[in-house]
Amino acid sequence: MVTLAALGEIDHLRGLTQRQLQDLRQAIRTVALSSSSRETETWVAAVEPSLSGLLTLAVHEELASEFEDLSDEIFSATESLRGVALWSARLMRATGGSIEAAELQQRARAASARIAQLATGSTGFANLGAAVRRRDSVERELLGLIASAGRGALAEGRPSVEALASSLQAGEALVAYRRYTRAPLSRSELGRETTDHLLAFVLGRAGSLAIVSLGPIEPIEVAVDRWRDAIMAPVDRGVGVKGGQEASDLERKAGMELRRMVLDPLLLRLRGAERITIVLDDVLHSVPLDALPDPEDGHALLGEGRRILFRPTLWELLLPDPRGQSAGDFVAFGGIEYDLEPRGDEASPVGLQGAPVDTIPRASTLGGFDPLTESLSEVRKIAALFEKTAGEEAQPRVLEARNASRDALLRFAPRARYLHLATHGYFAPESIPSYGRRELGKGIPHLQSQGGRLGAVQGLSPMVLCGLALAGANLEPDELGLVSGTITGEELAKLDLGQCELATLSACDTHVGVRRTGQGLASLQKALHMAGARSVITSLWKVRDAATRELMVDFYRRLWVQEKPKEQALWEAKMALRARRDPQGRPIYSTRDWAGWVLTGDPF
Repeated sequence: MVTLAALGEIDHLRGLTQRQLQDLRQAIRTVALSSSSRETETWVAAVEPSLSGLLTLAVHEELASEFEDLSDEIFSATESLRGVALWSARLMRATGGSIEAAELQQRARAASARIAQLATGSTGFANLGAAVRRRDSVERELLGLIASAGRGALAEGRPSVEALASSLQAGEALVAYRRYTRAPLSRSELGRETTDHLLAFVLGRAGSLAIVSLGPIEPIEVAVDRWRDAIMAPVDRGVGVKGGQEASDLERKAGMELRRMVLDPLLLRLRGAERITIVLDDVLHSVPLDALPDPEDGHALLGEGRRILFRPTLWELLLPDPRGQSAGDFVAFGGIEYDLEPRGDEASPVGLQGAPVDTIPRASTLGGFDPLTESLSEVRKIAALFEKTAGEEAQPRVLEARNASRDALLRFAPRARYLHLATHGYFAPESIPSYGRRELGKGIPHLQSQGGRLGAVQGLSPMVLCGLALAGANLEPDELGLVSGTITGEELAKLDLGQCELATLSACDTHVGVRRTGQGLASLQKALHMAGARSVITSLWKVRDAATRELMVDFYRRLWVQEKPKEQALWEAKMALRARRDPQGRPIYSTRDWAGWVLTGDPF
């Protein structure tokens, strides 16, 4: 094989790489401070080929050693690109009390609502591009105002190796996965079909960075599907499912195979790490890594021997610690009437009273989103816990039945310290077949008939293609083709959740969203982080209603009554569900019932 080094071109390539890294550093800051959220993500997608070339250099069999001294800069560029959209969203919330900035924020939210209407309604689609450009203009104006007021340095520190290593405590380590397209770097590779690969950055407190190639992504995707298929059958939350079972040999074998591909190659560099913070990418977003078999004991779980934490980006670790600044209410939505008109004139909390749980219909009469029969009991019990532990100043708000409306969410979510949404999430177009015998629902009819429009919507505003179902989600659209019973990720991302300590989506499929090349997952989880929520709990698959209710109530009890960190409270609640047995000693719940819940963001 004739390599670039053998051709004497290595110095030239080094020079190009150094200039490329320098240009990226400057461009990232410029884009974050001057581009709209859509423009930022579009730019990130555009530079993905360049990033793939840098990552190929970092792990290339013959060239990696020549570029080892640049690996820290390559890592910093990779993580900066991953986090730049969240950084930009955080900057747009830094009004500093400015009335002008607050007005621009309101205009941006209104523009996002208009975009959602045009993209999801049956009419007006031709005006979508103009609406997106108007929102882009407002966001650029907002960023310019913030930068001119001197607040642009809010999150200016780059996620460098040195800065991240200094943020770690003893026994901590960081892992950041990244999918990339392997670039041809030698004469013999030119003209070959490119393939997508996966690598992992591993960083310990000592500051030594390792870049580990995990090989082509396709076998990993197959292993992920095999493990998920082994632990669950396709079910809808709220639909009767058989009880739990012991982890099968097939499940354990599939889990060990997946772990050997994505974790075992890192274990040598993670030796002694008791707490591992992980940033996932691509297909790994659909895997709860802490539920995989432990490498030393196949009958134990990876999360039992060490704490596994998840972050949307490592940049978060360098931002000011927001703990102790929270204030606000507990706001919950549950027992939602998807088939009835929302009470737009009564968007107020019903407190802890209201209709008995057994008045909720057992099945939807209109199709689409099934009722979640346990969700009302779930949110009421959690609200009672909050009221008991938070004291006299506690103001739990439970929005249920027809009161669980879109308008109520827009009104009360910004006041929440804890936001709990027990409802269905939806994604398109990939998730439409997952609803089995039912169509996705009359609440979002455009997703069944758009055809070529889906690609245009993805390009202009991908977060329109995911959302939540609220009161009236199953109703027919109005004369403009609009439905008042859904809210899109586009709109959720523009909420002001700056005082939200925890947002919980106790729903179906809320973690996995629309995949766009180079941009990860445009999911509801990402939308809530962009809105400012410090921690987000989401599900990786559909979970039985009863299991969800039991786990969530136990989680909040451990969080508020026992005052445990969020990550620890969730893990212990999952393990308690896993340990439940019937009188005959058989498991009540299976892996599918407890493993799919994931917390991202601040674990404390």
